[in-house]
Amino acid sequence: MAAIGQLSLETNGTVAGGLGQLLVKPPKAEREFNYAGATFRVSPKSPFVVCCFSGAGSHSEVLAKGTELLQEGLDILSMTGGADLATRDANEEYIAWWKEAGTKVIAVASTATFSFSVGPIELEVRDASGTPVPPKIVIPQHHLAFRFYRLAQVSDDLFDAYRNMYLAFELLLSARYPKAKEREINWLRKSLTTAANELGLSNLVGVTNPAPIEYLIDALYTNTRLPLFHAKDGRAYFASNTANQDRRTVASSLELLTRIVIRMAEAWHHTRRIGGAVNLELMERSYSNTFDKVEFVAATGSSFSPEDELSNPNIRDGTRFAAKLNDEFNGEHRPHIQGRLNIPSTIGGAVLGALYIVDKEVTLITHVLDVALDIQGFDVLEACCFFRQTNSSEPRLLFPR
Repeated sequence: MAAIGQLSLETNGTVAGGLGQLLVKPPKAEREFNYAGATFRVSPKSPFVVCCFSGAGSHSEVLAKGTELLQEGLDILSMTGGADLATRDANEEYIAWWKEAGTKVIAVASTATFSFSVGPIELEVRDASGTPVPPKIVIPQHHLAFRFYRLAQVSDDLFDAYRNMYLAFELLLSARYPKAKEREINWLRKSLTTAANELGLSNLVGVTNPAPIEYLIDALYTNTRLPLFHAKDGRAYFASNTANQDRRTVASSLELLTRIVIRMAEAWHHTRRIGGAVNLELMERSYSNTFDKVEFVAATGSSFSPEDELSNPNIRDGTRFAAKLNDEFNGEHRPHIQGRLNIPSTIGGAVLGALYIVDKEVTLITHVLDVALDIQGFDVLEACCFFRQTNSSEPRLLFPR
């Protein structure tokens, strides 16, 4: 029976289409219910929530229909007292299945994160005679806004992170430029204009931008703060775990807002942040060399060690199939490796435990499934491994929710 661990992927004894996403934590009790023509399943024994539905004919169609439908189902489950659940890594780690021209396809998607760290650089200053000059000791001054900054950094939810970072920004700005009896937008414009040179705000939006303050107000306040802090029917608002475009907007604004908050703290409270970063775009260019000639290996077992070589039985006895490096996915720039394998003639037992990406000499990437995937009833296995990069010594920008 086609299943993710304990959760069946079938409806009325057959597989049609659906989406499985990871949960922050599993429910305390097993639940199965129907909503909007779809069947939902969760279990204490599984880290996934499953949403089974029909009508999708491609990978992109499953994501377009299933992503919002699955969240609506969890909303219903919560409001009816069934369980209060939240998904994580929804766009990075998932299992999707559909019927494509009579062929039943199941896709396993994962994400490889490449993290780069740059340590602090130590500089020594000497006078004209060559004697080292002791550095000036700067003592940071605490401000309550730092609490909101910290909460933004430790949050697992992108939208909550932005709300807390905006509170840090608002508190720092209002402490420096108190708000009188005036409209919020007018106070914001006036305060940012006054602080622009001290904080170097034009450098953050591009020195050629003819209206940097208006750009900041649109990006941080109008297009992000308002849709996140307000939810009035008939007006634009952001709801967690919905459209990818909403998340991209918030993520971009959060990066910009974080840099402004750090500059405020440094300029006004002597909290200089020590760290560094690498050019992630340059790192991305190396993909074509590293992953030019690689293959997927589908394995039934899930035992794994980072030191595993190609001679490891799990890899040696697995089923190899072609892999291709692509720059775009679903109309977006999203580097990934993708491949397809015909199931009936290859995987014995029809159980998938792990997917490897290998070249002729070494194992490059390993994705061990959280639970075994029974792919009985499917014709094709599609493997998809996305790539993303982060500077680990920089403020946090990746959030699982």
